[in-house]
Amino acid sequence: MITMQNSVCVEVPKDVAWQAMSRIDEVNLWVEMIARSYCISGHNRGLDTVRECVLTNNDTVQEKFTHWDEGNAFTYELTGPAIRGIKWAQNAWSLEAAGGKTLIRSVATIELKWGLLGQALGPFAWFIFSRDMANTMASLKYFVENGRPFEGRSSTLPRVSAVC
Repeated sequence: MITMQNSVCVEVPKDVAWQAMSRIDEVNLWVEMIARSYCISGHNRGLDTVRECVLTNNDTVQEKFTHWDEGNAFTYELTGPAIRGIKWAQNAWSLEAAGGKTLIRSVATIELKWGLLGQALGPFAWFIFSRDMANTMASLKYFVENGRPFEGRSSTLPRVSAVC
């Protein structure tokens, strides 16, 4: 298992950050590897919502929201076709008010396929996922603070503060 914890301080109040984060069918606006995203569950927020994401490599993944605390947190798990090499994944997001700013946290847990080979590849996979997550957090910060996606490669954005 690989566990990654990331956070970003955004310069907006918690309710504004939640408004952006809870638009779960628009995750493609701040996650660069997602070309399109939409909900297939008949609703686009709350417990048991299912989101489908078409990745830039044309793979498709489905994520089911297994926890929803309105205004504060949500968790989703990979439920449909998996990303190549990933057996199971879960991501828990939470928001915490910090004096007019908001600290957004992500705790992602990933289990690789391929048994012992997957375990051996774990440190390399952690490095790749960590790099991608740093870019995602920078893109998320831009999206939440500006109300629109960044136009360009997220890797060109400045690294973000993990504390408020």
